[in-house]
Amino acid sequence: MVSMERGRVNHLIDVLMLLAFMTLFTTGIIKFPRLLPSLGIGYGRLPMSTISLVHDYAGLTLGILIILHFLLHWRWMWNMTKSLFRRGK
Repeated sequence: MVSMERGRVNHLIDVLMLLAFMTLFTTGIIKFPRLLPSLGIGYGRLPMSTISLVHDYAGLTLGILIILHFLLHWRWMWNMTKSLFRRGK
């Protein structure tokens, strides 16, 4: 029962990480200097301050989710690291 709940939490964190990354990627492309004008799209109608704010919050959210992801998997990472060093001997 506990592992099922942990699996659901892990899945939720993974989905949220994907959404945060996609938001970061999309807003990053929009914010990229001279990209949109080179495609014939002007910045005049885009709310760049809002896009920058969304980009910043998506970055913070992704960072927090990555920390949570590492905390959920720290035991696996520790065991894999140990086994890699043992294998080399």
